[in-house]
Amino acid sequence: MLSFVLTLVIGLSGLALAGNEANITGSGSENQASIEQYDVGCSGNNEASIKQIGDDNTASCYQEGDFNGSGNTADVYQDGDNNQAYIGQDGSGNEAIQTQIGTGNDVWAYQHGIGNSASQYQKGDYNLIAYIYIVGNFNNSICQRQDGNYNETTIDISGDYNTAEQWQEGDGNEATITIINGDRNIVTQHQYGGNKSRITIVGHNYVEVHLSGNENYHYP
Repeated sequence: MLSFVLTLVIGLSGLALAGNEANITGSGSENQASIEQYDVGCSGNNEASIKQIGDDNTASCYQEGDFNGSGNTADVYQDGDNNQAYIGQDGSGNEAIQTQIGTGNDVWAYQHGIGNSASQYQKGDYNLIAYIYIVGNFNNSICQRQDGNYNETTIDISGDYNTAEQWQEGDGNEATITIINGDRNIVTQHQYGGNKSRITIVGHNYVEVHLSGNENYHYP
C-alpha cells in the first residue's frame, strides 16, 4: 500500500498576466492530494490538475481570485473505488472539471462568482454524492452526468441567468435540482432507466424534464 499527503499552496500577485500551473499524479491507496492557488489584481489563469489511480483517495483543489483576475481551471480525475474529490473556486470565469470512474465515490464542487462553468462525470454504481453548489450570475455549462446504477446527483443554485443540466443513465438513480433564490435560470434533467427526479424552484425560472424507461418518478 502506498500512502502520501501532498499539499501545494501557490500565490500570485501584482500585474503578472501568466498564471501558475500545478499538477499532482499519484497511484495507490489512501493518498491525499491538495492544491491551493490565490491571485489578486490582474493575475489569474491558474491551472490545477490532480490525477489519482487507486482506492480510498482524496483530492482537493481551491482557487481564489477577484473579478479582475480569475479565469482559473481545476481538473480532478480519479479511477478507483471509495474516492473523494472537492473543487472550490471563488471569482469569475473559472472552470471546474471532475471525473470519477468506480464505485462508492463522492464528488463536490463549489463556485462563487460570474461566468463560471462546472462539470462532473461519474461512471459506476453506488456513487451517492455528486454535488454542485453555484452562487452567482451568468454561470453556464453547469453539468452532471452519471452512468451506472443507484447513484445520486444534486445541484443547488443561488443567482440569476444560470444554466444547469443533469444526465443519468441506469436504474435506481436520483437527481435533484434546487434553485434556492434567483430568476431566469434554465434547468434540465435527462434520465434513462428507472429513476427519480426532483426540481424545487423559487423565482421565475425555466424547467425541463426528460424521462425514458420504466418506473420513473418526478417530484415537483
